[in-house]
Amino acid sequence: MKLEKVPSNKVPLSEMIGPVADEDPGLPGAQDKNDYLQYRDMEPDELEQYWSKPFSVKSHMGYWGYPVGERVRMTHSPEDFNTKPDSVRSLISQFFLDESLVTRFVELNSLEHEKGLDFFSMDRGLFLCFLFENIGPRLAQVFQPHIEKLVGSPEESQQRAAAEMVYGVVRGLRFWDYKSAQQAWCWLLPVFQQVLNSVTLETQQDWDYCFSGASNKADPNRLRPMLELLVTPENLVSQGAFKESSYLLFVTNCLSQNWKVRELYIRTYNILRSHWDHPYNNVRHHIANTLATLLAMDIPLRGANRQDWNVGKGFPTKKMFIDEVIPMLNLHYHNPEFSKDETPVSGTTTPLIKEDTPNTSSEDVSMTTDTEDEETKKSNRILETVSLWIQTQIRVSSATISTEMFRILPYLCQFIGTETDQDVSQSCLQALCYLSVVILSDHAIQPMLDMCKKIAQSHSYKTKMSLLEYIQVSVFTNFPKVVINSHYREQVQSLVLNMLQDENLSVRQKASKVLGGLLHSGFIE
Repeated sequence: MKLEKVPSNKVPLSEMIGPVADEDPGLPGAQDKNDYLQYRDMEPDELEQYWSKPFSVKSHMGYWGYPVGERVRMTHSPEDFNTKPDSVRSLISQFFLDESLVTRFVELNSLEHEKGLDFFSMDRGLFLCFLFENIGPRLAQVFQPHIEKLVGSPEESQQRAAAEMVYGVVRGLRFWDYKSAQQAWCWLLPVFQQVLNSVTLETQQDWDYCFSGASNKADPNRLRPMLELLVTPENLVSQGAFKESSYLLFVTNCLSQNWKVRELYIRTYNILRSHWDHPYNNVRHHIANTLATLLAMDIPLRGANRQDWNVGKGFPTKKMFIDEVIPMLNLHYHNPEFSKDETPVSGTTTPLIKEDTPNTSSEDVSMTTDTEDEETKKSNRILETVSLWIQTQIRVSSATISTEMFRILPYLCQFIGTETDQDVSQSCLQALCYLSVVILSDHAIQPMLDMCKKIAQSHSYKTKMSLLEYIQVSVFTNFPKVVINSHYREQVQSLVLNMLQDENLSVRQKASKVLGGLLHSGFIE
């Protein structure tokens, strides 16, 4: 059938973007010259006009220049799907346009082969995609009643079959004309809504493959109905932990690494802003994963002629997020380096969410009032979300960490070893481990040391113990960069020696072990 597929309707790239000069592509990322590729609001008339223009489904095109001699797609007209009587495509079309044969086909494909091992098949999904691309809108009308029936079934195998068919329809309609595509979306939207309302643990992975696969290699403006349905605040309100987690999973995988949907990144970030302290632990994990995806585009470029250039122009930034959450966190132990209104490192003043929300406290948490207890729980949940975000951000990104992330260190160090909330304590410990083993860029060493010196002024011995662990691992992870600079060596040595004079015995013992490691490695001559 690949040999007999509908011929692609392609035109030169210049018809989409105008004349392409053979010159240096400049800097990568979202910028004014490729803004026309971005997802944006359009009225129906404007969308119809947009639909008739050339387009590309290749995600890399325009991000950093254009390939030489590239050609782009045009949509197929209904006449393109007409076939010659005895062609291979005609024979295949006759089979799949026969409702009785399709009923049998769907029945066989929705059978359960082995309990618990019957997963979404990408091979079947791509086969169906190829059918819808080459037979056209008529095939969607034949499959519509079967898909609607399967989506309403509680059977895992039938949900899996429905996910494969929906994947095929959405992938296939990328190249249909505007009228045919909108007719398909009219019945696909209720299908997607039913999926969001009735997804189960057994079917979550199948629909995840469907959503993420359907949004891959596509012009996001041609998937507008599906994306608009997903990115809505109502899906995170009173839906229950599992449904809200599933919704975040679908959204994350639809938006992941898609630089053409800046508007949806911003909209999703604004939806999550009121849920940093979500009461469900599982949902907080998924919020952190989604947040890591939303902030992954925040990548500054350094080097000659690249000052202050960020490939994620207009996308949410790590600084924006940290500026927002810092005032919501509590330092449970007094530290003279951090005032009530001043956020660590940046020295900027950030408005507090509430006037009575403490940012520093020398009192034990257990001695506060009921109102303060509730505020403390909220702060702890936000800290857990931030900790989970740090882990995911470092894990999924190939870029070095932002110096803004060091502003979270005081809150992570104070919570390790705390018995009041084990989940938060473990999350902070893991986040601190991730931060300590990151290879830092040259410009990040000094901000890290500056923050460590400030944290060392804390009145909490647990904070100092955690800080020494962090310094030990971070210095040895970045040993060449630190040891080659005498100014860095002096600061690390001074910090450890000051800890040897601490009033707490445990801190002195830990500092002596770190000092021994520095001497043994030749860090201190």
